Amino acid sequence: QPVFDIKTPTGTGTTIFNPTTNSTTTIGVSTDTSPRLYYCNGLDMTGTTKIIVDGPVQLVMTGGGAFYIGLHGGTPSIQINATGSLEAFTTGDIAIYGGGISNATKNPKKIAVYGTNTLTVPDMNTTTPFYGVIYTPTGNFTVAGNTTSIYGAVVAKKISLTGSAPAIHYDLNLRQEVFTGIDTPFSVANLSEATNL
Repeated sequence: QPVFDIKTPTGTGTTIFNPTTNSTTTIGVSTDTSPRLYYCNGLDMTGTTKIIVDGPVQLVMTGGGAFYIGLHGGTPSIQINATGSLEAFTTGDIAIYGGGISNATKNPKKIAVYGTNTLTVPDMNTTTPFYGVIYTPTGNFTVAGNTTSIYGAVVAKKISLTGSAPAIHYDLNLRQEVFTGIDTPFSVANLSEATNL
């Protein structure tokens, strides 16, 4: 698997804070045609906290902030509306628990979580099916639990499956997609096995 550089966006954006427990926060605007940039010093969502993504959004965790959904309890969630998309960038830990990240369109191109950390702890354990992409090529990623399902792709240094029946369903449509969060100077068009003559 080629490892491509992650292109964390920079520039003028809006600073948001970790949402108050049990609150609902909406980011993004449904009529936007290009992503709105948001900065956050880390998410640690608990309780019934919800973030609704209503338009194209790029969310950058600053200062090594983590991307935690329900790691410390509750059923918090991120909801991607049909008009929304989310690219999340973090140099910290990733944990998708609780209510997870829901995708109204079920198109995995709409959600990408990028991690540049070298940690061994990022993981996912939720009963909400994840339609998206996890890209953390220098860290490990664990798909935990008995009912966790991923429809899309996971790229990591090492992927571990724990529990009795987690599942990853690779979406073949992703082969033709371009993600703005990674620098892809080339792509693999086809592959043939070579043998010594």
